[in-house]
Amino acid sequence: MDSFLMTILTRSITYAKLLIPILIIYAVSTFIIFKLPLAAKQYEKKLLASHNSSYNSFNHTVVK
Repeated sequence: MDSFLMTILTRSITYAKLLIPILIIYAVSTFIIFKLPLAAKQYEKKLLASHNSSYNSFNHTVVK
């Protein structure tokens, strides 16, 4: 019984040691995949908004 318990404990510790880095890599890659495109889209929207506002103000000055 004692050796059976030790086997379970050592195997679970070994699997945990293998699993923790995999979970960290998974979490970081998921964050990069899903967060960065959103940040890029928001930056692109800001760029377009600032470009459109300067473009519109340019048109208004030309029309007047």
